[in-house]
Amino acid sequence: MILCRPFDHSLPTMSGFNMKSEDFSEAHLESTSEDTERTAPQQYDKKGRLLEPQPVDDANDPLNWSAARKCIIIVVVAAWTFLGTFNMIIAGPTLFPVAAELQTDFALTTYLVGGPLLSYGVASLFWVPTANRYGVRLSFVLSAFVAACFSIWGAKATTFGQLVAARTLASVAYASPETLAPQVVADVFFLKDRAKCMAFVLAMQASGFAMGPLVGAFIVQDLGWRWTQWVMTILTFGVAVAILVFVPETQYTADLGFAVVKRTFAQEFRFTRVSGGGRAKVHRQVLVPSVQSYMCSNDVLSFPVAFLYPFRYIRHPAVMMVTAYFSLYLLATNYILVTLSLPLSIFSNGKNTLLNGNKDNSVHLLRPRLRF
Repeated sequence: MILCRPFDHSLPTMSGFNMKSEDFSEAHLESTSEDTERTAPQQYDKKGRLLEPQPVDDANDPLNWSAARKCIIIVVVAAWTFLGTFNMIIAGPTLFPVAAELQTDFALTTYLVGGPLLSYGVASLFWVPTANRYGVRLSFVLSAFVAACFSIWGAKATTFGQLVAARTLASVAYASPETLAPQVVADVFFLKDRAKCMAFVLAMQASGFAMGPLVGAFIVQDLGWRWTQWVMTILTFGVAVAILVFVPETQYTADLGFAVVKRTFAQEFRFTRVSGGGRAKVHRQVLVPSVQSYMCSNDVLSFPVAFLYPFRYIRHPAVMMVTAYFSLYLLATNYILVTLSLPLSIFSNGKNTLLNGNKDNSVHLLRPRLRF
């Protein structure tokens, strides 16, 4: 066991999370790299700026990785983030053809967007404790392959219920980078670079919302609505392979008992809880009264405890403000983009029986407004 810094009693507490031997402190979760005393001199970048946080003398510490490798990691993670929002909105132009082929009410086809949007938001709560217990790399690889498989199911769906279920479950897997991408940025990059990297990730995420309806309309026009799901399958399998090859485990807990001078080839592809091995990011701590400090054990916390821990922050004003803002942003963005994608859906099927012979009242009601 390793000596951790003393517990700060001014930190917020809630029932079930008072610092007993079966729980863990906020100090360790947020500052695991400070568990071990650093005796090495402070390090600076080429411009003479102090590096924050200070890297550990360990090749497993992601902060020590080369700039090229860090750029590859963030590009792959940003692409994975892009697919999550892209998948939600790409179904917008498919609403009319899906209603016609699968013989369902047009009003119900909005579930093709609403279902994935709901699961995308809810599933984000589960991916953080999953990654903290089992590793970010495993979470990304597993979720990417699962999302691709559900997209195959969506492409081959024979009923509307199957299609909604496939897209909703796929969105659960697509949600993993929603909350884990910022964690990867914090694990891999120094403080001076994090703002730029987060801007890039968020730009890719927003691009998914913007490009989804446009790309979906061209796919529906030329290939049919099922190919929106086949395209998602191809792209997702491609990203899954990229994650498997280029994204190693990025979590790191500065457990110098596993420190190395140079990483082996096997370590690059191994699935571990943290980079290089060592204790997990969430683990039990035991109070040692004689020194009034906590000893970090190697016992990993149960999934329910790891899952409930972040909810202590929900009452913080900053968390409430960001949550409310992002909720309204998603609501407005999805409503506008899905609404605008309806004309694309109709025009892209202008030579289809959907407009020429279908008696769906919703189509005929839109005809005068769209000047067919």
